[in-house]
Amino acid sequence: EAENLLGELLGERLEPHVITYNSVISACEKGRAPRKAVALLDDMRRRRLSPDTISYNSGISACEKGDDAAQALRLFSEMQAQRLRPTAVTLNATISACAKGALWE
Repeated sequence: EAENLLGELLGERLEPHVITYNSVISACEKGRAPRKAVALLDDMRRRRLSPDTISYNSGISACEKGDDAAQALRLFSEMQAQRLRPTAVTLNATISACAKGALWE
């Protein structure tokens, strides 16, 4: 439903901002939809919006809950490349994703 509301917002030619995207990415996390979460992060960049720490935390958590450890690690690396500082949430979600995906090294 959150993704539909974002589409409606875009259909009205209103410009979403980072907080809007963060809310929808968080909904993807709760709905265990990691691919949609990653697609939304990509869409943010296409719209020249810079994902923030909350954006990445939600994306990494979505990947962790969706059992996609490799994607969680890619998002973590991307976050660091953007010079965003990981939080305890970031590290816990990334570690949990690695544990679920048996990526110990």
